[in-house]
Amino acid sequence: MSAIIEIHPPLNNWHANAVLPASKSLSNRWLILEALSKNTIVVDGHSDAEDTVRLQEIIRNKPVIADAGAGGTTFRFALAYLCTCEGYEGTMRGSVRLHERPVKPLVDALLALGADINYLEKEGFPPLAVRGKNMKGGQIHLSAEISSQFLSAILLIAPALQEPLTIHTGNKITSRPYLDMTLALLQHAGQQVEEKEGTFTVYPKPWSSGRFKVEKDWSSASYWYALAALSPGANIFLPGLQLDSLQGDAHTAKLFAIYGVNSEEKSNGIQLTNSGQVPDSFEFDFRQQPDLAQTMAVVVAGLKKQALFSGLDTLRRKETDRIQALRNELAKLDVITSEPREGELMIDATNARCDKELIVDTYDDHRMALAFAALSLTQYRLQIRDPEVVKKSYPGFWTELRKAGFHLKVEES
Repeated sequence: MSAIIEIHPPLNNWHANAVLPASKSLSNRWLILEALSKNTIVVDGHSDAEDTVRLQEIIRNKPVIADAGAGGTTFRFALAYLCTCEGYEGTMRGSVRLHERPVKPLVDALLALGADINYLEKEGFPPLAVRGKNMKGGQIHLSAEISSQFLSAILLIAPALQEPLTIHTGNKITSRPYLDMTLALLQHAGQQVEEKEGTFTVYPKPWSSGRFKVEKDWSSASYWYALAALSPGANIFLPGLQLDSLQGDAHTAKLFAIYGVNSEEKSNGIQLTNSGQVPDSFEFDFRQQPDLAQTMAVVVAGLKKQALFSGLDTLRRKETDRIQALRNELAKLDVITSEPREGELMIDATNARCDKELIVDTYDDHRMALAFAALSLTQYRLQIRDPEVVKKSYPGFWTELRKAGFHLKVEES
């Protein structure tokens, strides 16, 4: 049996002081650099998200069966790291869905660097047999068009290679802000990184010793922005968050400003208020911030507006087919959706029904549960299946909602 959570909103003019998790994206990168530096680098405040916890356990224990769960980043970063661990022999695997997600570009790049990897089932997909060894470095070609995580995974292990690493990408890079984050952390760690016309070179250098602190997570903040957008009387404070951030999803603040959510930076966080000024239609290219698309789609539905989203090409290869999942759940509210072109989603919520019960299926995808929770402010009755999926990125989300005055009831279904 699976659980289902029913969410009822607080009264108007509600307040929240919402605790955010540490950034999962930053934590995962820092964990690799910490391990390779043999703790010359020390990082405080890692994320408690399941993806990060799994990566931390794999790095620390180097298990014979290294299970990444549903975490694509966890799998890719752990695979690259284990390839550098001389003497390691084991299997890299994950969830059923993760075994359907392609990994061949990363494996080919690692093999070109001297890694020892074999496919155990279907070529191009996990699970994989891995033997760690000293890897040489040199020049390789790696497309980052499917995912910039492949490129980040290789760049992060560059300091452990026997010679400088040069990667030729061909200039087609998906989710560029995540790559910029990787490059910035390498430089913070003392490594020399050069970029020129789609080519990246890392020259291994002595590690910069020091302590670093992980920023709060902007992806998780986006769900509070959604709540603010759908509740004109809300007053939400997000402690530990800064507008100037290494995280690409810090673009959340500019994006939600279009929907009337003001972000005022304080000395210890960001204050959110709602101006009530909302346009009738909205267009945005999510190519650089794909993780925000589901949240914004839900906001469009809750506001009964229209939107055209583009740059969604990677969403079909995530924890689920996120485009189809969105279309399925929005249809339950009589929201009309279509896909004019590949990677586009048209949303017409002008006739959305907000006066009936909505039961949201989450498709084993944390972002479906987190994004649709905002509709508790507009729906007659909102229920979300499998609420525990949020542990993948924001384990404390339901607790924070309760603290803000939302009434939550969990039952078995």
